Amino acid sequence: MEDLLDRYSNPVTLSKRGPRHTIRCDDVVIKRFLTLDPLDRERIRARAEALKTLDHPGLARCHGVVEDGQSIALVYSWVEGETIAQMIDDGHRWSEAELYDFIVAICDAMLTAHTSDPPIVHRDLKPHNIVWTGERFVVIDFDAAREFADSVGNVSVIGTTGYAAPEQFLETVDRFKVHDGPIVASPVFGELTPEEALKLQLQHCAHHLSFLTPRT
Repeated sequence: MEDLLDRYSNPVTLSKRGPRHTIRCDDVVIKRFLTLDPLDRERIRARAEALKTLDHPGLARCHGVVEDGQSIALVYSWVEGETIAQMIDDGHRWSEAELYDFIVAICDAMLTAHTSDPPIVHRDLKPHNIVWTGERFVVIDFDAAREFADSVGNVSVIGTTGYAAPEQFLETVDRFKVHDGPIVASPVFGELTPEEALKLQLQHCAHHLSFLTPRT
């Protein structure tokens, strides 16, 4: 049986997370999903068609899908460089002016995605998914997100906890607003009033944005 990787040379597995494998093959990166479900495959094909329309130097280029009997894969251009997360771990710090340029560049790239037809939301924008090539910042990995159900209800949310696009949580936020009883955010905190829970959430958000703070 043909394997979709047979079409490429020098495959190197970068990560495996359940049925999703990330593989680099020379100048492309393969986001492979091990699935036989026709609905899964149709969803991935539709996503690829939408991502192929994005044309911006700050967004990794999607070339489409390849398939075999066991899997379907999204194919992206490989972006050479260091992720913002790697640079932070290596001790790199940015000036206020550099941070401004960084934010403007990412917002410009995201504007292209958000105003495309159909609009595309990354849903997992974080330091690990932004690469500095030495010349520009590039957003990668529109499919790094993982699925999880929030603890309040049956809301399907895509993204890494702490970085997922907040628009997805609107239903949960609405429930939070109308709930006037005690809230148990975690057994560690016990029962909280709505005011205490809101303060905790704001502190949590501030923590995840702390990487933007210039450090000396």
